Amino acid sequence: MVHALERIRGALTPNGVLVDVRPVAARWPLDIVTTGRAQSAGRVDDSPGRVDDRAADRALRTMERRGLFRRIDQVTFPFAYLWDSVDEMSDYIAANWEGSIVLPERLLARARKLEREARGERRVRITMRVIIRTYARKDEPRGA
Repeated sequence: MVHALERIRGALTPNGVLVDVRPVAARWPLDIVTTGRAQSAGRVDDSPGRVDDRAADRALRTMERRGLFRRIDQVTFPFAYLWDSVDEMSDYIAANWEGSIVLPERLLARARKLEREARGERRVRITMRVIIRTYARKDEPRGA
């Protein structure tokens, strides 16, 4: 990952900005949402993504220590995915997030139970935490 950041740095203009945007593995909540109410089915197992999170964080810290980047700012915010049903959510995750999220059978059973019991319009929601960090490419002053 450090090698990739070195290549990115080489592509940036002097004092250019690198933007690191990614979801952070944090056992995201899975809810069944109805009008004015959300019921928790539990939390997804996003532990497979933790390895990548730690590797990215280590690589960026290495680049900072080497004086190649300077962190400008950091912000985190919630980002929600919504589906019409538990089955639609499961299909989406299988097709798009395979290897990143595990939906334990117990969690799916609880979500399906809440979905059946919900009155009126309902949606299935996973709310992840997204981090945005900005880094400036550090360059030595000319003539140094």
